[in-house]
Amino acid sequence: PTPSLYYVPSPVMNAFAVGTRENAAIALTDGLARGLTAREMTGVIAHEISHIQADDLRAITLSRVATQLTNAAASVGQMLLLIGLPLLLMGVTVVPWQTILLLLAAPTLSTLVHLALSREREYEADRGAAQLTGDPFGLASALRKLESGHAGVVRRLLHPRHRGEQPSLLRTHPETRSRIERLLPTRPALALR
Repeated sequence: PTPSLYYVPSPVMNAFAVGTRENAAIALTDGLARGLTAREMTGVIAHEISHIQADDLRAITLSRVATQLTNAAASVGQMLLLIGLPLLLMGVTVVPWQTILLLLAAPTLSTLVHLALSREREYEADRGAAQLTGDPFGLASALRKLESGHAGVVRRLLHPRHRGEQPSLLRTHPETRSRIERLLPTRPALALR
């Protein structure tokens, strides 16, 4: 099925897909439509179509739910540990320390797995877009424009004095440089002209 296309009246350059493979929609912002060439826009739309074809929307949602369930289970376990702390201190009960470590580490580990899955799906959607269009240069050029637009807005709003980049393990999307290198392994500089 063909996804529905929606216009979002926002100056921010963004595109995203929602729904299921059978009933999907792609949203494009005004900022994106004004900031990209037709070639770049084709690459971005193909990227979103690749997400839909691969059923990434469902996979990422399931991963997010699993992460939330892990966080909830760990929170319940930590509360039970706090409730049982007096018994532990009096020596009435023994708590296995491996379980405590698991309760403390599980939320972080599940979040890192979710973020890694999200980054991998982005790489696959990039590859799928290049195959759909036959033009990896269009998407590579769009990615560069999106990166420069997002970086400026986010830094100004959230971290006006922050100079460093977010660690790659904590990102939902891979670094733009890495995405472009995968799209154009032989001559990435050509895409940026």
